[in-house]
Amino acid sequence: MSSFVRSERSGASLSIYGFTRPVLGAYSRGVGPSPPTARRVDGTDGLELVTLSCVTSMGAGSGWQATLKYPATFDPMEEIELGAWVYVSFLRDGVEYVTCIGRLTQRSIQEASAGGATTRSCFLGGGGFELVWKQTKWWFNVLRRSTPENATNALIKQVGNEYLLGSPRDNVDAILTKYLAIMGSFDRAPYALPYTMPASGDTVLAALVLDDSGYDATTLPVTQPIASAAYPNVDLWSLAQEYQDGMFTELLADVLPAGGIAAYAQSPDMAAGLPPQKAEMTLVFRDKPFPLVSAGLGTRRGRASPYFSLPTHYIDRADIPTLSFAASEEETFNTFSFANVGSQEGVRSAIEAQYVQWNTDLLREQGLLKLDATSMYYSNDLTRQYDYNRKRVRDWYCLGRLQFSGSVMLARGYPQIKVGSRVVIRGDTPAENVTLYVESVRHMWRAGGGMQTTLDVTRGYRGTDAQHLARLESEAREYSDSF
Repeated sequence: MSSFVRSERSGASLSIYGFTRPVLGAYSRGVGPSPPTARRVDGTDGLELVTLSCVTSMGAGSGWQATLKYPATFDPMEEIELGAWVYVSFLRDGVEYVTCIGRLTQRSIQEASAGGATTRSCFLGGGGFELVWKQTKWWFNVLRRSTPENATNALIKQVGNEYLLGSPRDNVDAILTKYLAIMGSFDRAPYALPYTMPASGDTVLAALVLDDSGYDATTLPVTQPIASAAYPNVDLWSLAQEYQDGMFTELLADVLPAGGIAAYAQSPDMAAGLPPQKAEMTLVFRDKPFPLVSAGLGTRRGRASPYFSLPTHYIDRADIPTLSFAASEEETFNTFSFANVGSQEGVRSAIEAQYVQWNTDLLREQGLLKLDATSMYYSNDLTRQYDYNRKRVRDWYCLGRLQFSGSVMLARGYPQIKVGSRVVIRGDTPAENVTLYVESVRHMWRAGGGMQTTLDVTRGYRGTDAQHLARLESEAREYSDSF
């Protein structure tokens, strides 16, 4: 099936793109006949979109579900193919926003008869484009006489020996992009895109954008991974998550406008929308953007911290029917240390003891609430690595006892809000504003009921950014290396 589009009047859109037939053993964009089930429907032929939902979460990617009613003349099990690519969109004030580009992995039907009438429903589901890596193993188990990958481990050796040697950014790039590129050099370019798709490129790799503009390698201690985790049958997404140095970085898959996070930050409301022709499959790899204040952490600290230039959405309290916030002692710390997991125990203990940071007043009041940050990367300058990373986690989490997490249900749909952005709930005065970091976004549309967006949020604080930064600077000064 080449395309399935719901009328714009509905406020939601699901487009499904099937493949051309194989041409000379490979899918070819724009070549060969369309599949026999190709058709375009918009609700006028009895096919009706009933519900559509999409959830995107930090590090996990996206998932989507749809329910549609269909007439007896349409057979979803024949005409909607598993593995097809989809665009999930929602409309706000008639403007379209793509929230997921992914694949269809689930399909089922249900028929119910009552009073002589039969209602036919089809249930569809799938995930975002990160499924490409979740479904691809760190292994290519096909033997060829001319290039015996399985016999010589040529693919894994080439990626492992040539690329898995450097920074977290280099390794994430190697696992998620170079691996697929090398597969292509073995005449096995994976994950072709149907020629009818708006995406620019004939494969996922060609259409993919890797936005690493938030990774500040210039001030980081030079590091390398401690050991290879390249075992057969580990999926690429899990491997990338392991190699990303997740205590200090974020890896997320989302749909963004051309220009990535920077373009999104310039116009977070995207007044012109994000239609399929302008939506890009984007992998974002960056340092955690939270505020830094300590000396020795480069120039991106204080008011210049990336956190204060993230895409930010302002929402009136009247537009939020339900919100729920909580704080927990599990997120409260008064002592911070760092160690890489490969250091010898004696070396690690000696350095850790020297570079523990604690707030002794809080420690006496609360007891020892210690955050042990770790990394699978090592540096030839362990002292600097330990000091640098310990200061980072101290700045990021020392105000944990004053911050809160929770969920925010919005009165209407906000398809512009993306994971990794900020939301500011306006108070009566700026000092009463509440600023939140978005970790998960769920959009739900129902025929006759409109659209609703729910956010999972963390790192909430009340007041202005300047007030929060002043509290952080004051708190950080209360920490020292000695008891």
